[in-house]
Amino acid sequence: MPKAMNPGPLTTLFFVSAWIIGLLAFFIPLLKVYSYMKKEKKKKLEEIKKEIKESGSDQKSFPYTNPTSLKGKTKELHSYMKFIHIRDTSEYPFDMSLIKDFFAIALIPLLLELFFRFLIS
Repeated sequence: MPKAMNPGPLTTLFFVSAWIIGLLAFFIPLLKVYSYMKKEKKKKLEEIKKEIKESGSDQKSFPYTNPTSLKGKTKELHSYMKFIHIRDTSEYPFDMSLIKDFFAIALIPLLLELFFRFLIS
């Protein structure tokens, strides 16, 4: 019966290095997108706050504005709905739960290999 081949420490080091380089190649562009989205979201929210403030007759911000016409109230509510939608939108360009699953799936084989390597030695 052939002897089972065990990966050496060099193989593990190569795997870990490739894994880290892959993560960096994935996350560095995403962090740039995240910072851009965060900046644009803040700018858009300020624009909508200004719209809401201008829709009232007393220049106060929502919900203290007091639109005098039906058109003003409609515009204010529409602007407020846009504000809520944008405020609740995530700045992250990915789903964090998928990233957590990815880390778990990628780390389990590495941790098992290191654990068994520790038991063997």
